[in-house]
Amino acid sequence: MEYIVGCIIILGVLLSLMLSISLLSGKKFEQIAPIIILGIVTLLYLFGSFRILLVGVYFILFLAMAGVIYIIYRIYKDRLNFFKENITPGFVIFLFLYSVVCIILRSAIISSGDEYAAWGPMVRIMFLANQLYTVPDVVFEFVSYPPGITLFQYFSVYIARQGFLEAYIFIAYYIFLYVLLIPLLKDFRWRDYKKIIAPIVFILFVPVMFNHASSFTVYADVLLGVLFGYILYSYYKYGINKFNILNLSLALFVLVLMKRETIVFAGFAIFIMGIDYLFFHRKTEKKVNKLMLAIPIVVVLLAFLSWEVNKSLVSYQVEGIGEAREHITQFVNFDFMPHQREIIRSFPEVMNERPIIYNRMINVTTVGVIGLRNYGTNVVFSN
Repeated sequence: MEYIVGCIIILGVLLSLMLSISLLSGKKFEQIAPIIILGIVTLLYLFGSFRILLVGVYFILFLAMAGVIYIIYRIYKDRLNFFKENITPGFVIFLFLYSVVCIILRSAIISSGDEYAAWGPMVRIMFLANQLYTVPDVVFEFVSYPPGITLFQYFSVYIARQGFLEAYIFIAYYIFLYVLLIPLLKDFRWRDYKKIIAPIVFILFVPVMFNHASSFTVYADVLLGVLFGYILYSYYKYGINKFNILNLSLALFVLVLMKRETIVFAGFAIFIMGIDYLFFHRKTEKKVNKLMLAIPIVVVLLAFLSWEVNKSLVSYQVEGIGEAREHITQFVNFDFMPHQREIIRSFPEVMNERPIIYNRMINVTTVGVIGLRNYGTNVVFSN
């Protein structure tokens, strides 16, 4: 029963934010759902960087409570029209997917090597310390891993109020994954019930078709591949407007925080969009100032450099902020380490050898896995 209560709390918070922002912005639920998850990760990262991660959690919960009040007001004001306009196929399918995920994963536990070494402990450290795992009081071998998905997993575990239950880590992972695919249902209506079957099958099965491990692990690889695809889909679907600049900026910011090498993918996405904009004259909303087009580039650099600074604050790993300055200098001068150069060099080759939809629109593991080793995990909290 406690597990079900936790699932309901998580769903309630997410729906409150998604529906209220959808109503306020005039955008459809399917457009807003991914932005809410991306926004939660971004806000928690910013609060966590200032060592007030728990304040970030309560700030989001405050927004969710305000969202509930606004939704009640809109139901009272719009009556039946509220349900006609907002209970869309995408909304119902989201509820269905969430229910299925909660049922199937109720006994899920961390079970693979990298989950034991990195992805599981990252969430647990944040849960116990209510801080990022880069705080000086924590010794963690994989501190160089950016927080990305683990911030949303921490948020879900924390607000469920059922202790550190690993099932919620898996639930958060799959909700993040499926929410990025929900925009595919944006243009469907209830009368299109026959046409909607194909995208539903796509949403359900494509992630596991290209990496079977995604059906039983919380590795970030498949998720960052889907996020990369979401960025390109959003750009080509919605064009250049204020809403989409915000959407793309959040997505690129979170993409950089997924894994150590993902700034390469963010740079590649910006390159593709830049070429399209310059040579194919993508439709741009008149209200968009040209300077606003630089925002996605700025947030990518902000995410990358801020994480370098965060890592530099770990006393056992580096001494002060000096190493962050060194990494920043290397990045600006394109002075990459050998394995980083190899990843960048091999990227176009891998993309060329196989269809993009197979290689890295869904799964990006073979691009960046060069010379990786498994380490034991050592987590210590000082008094």
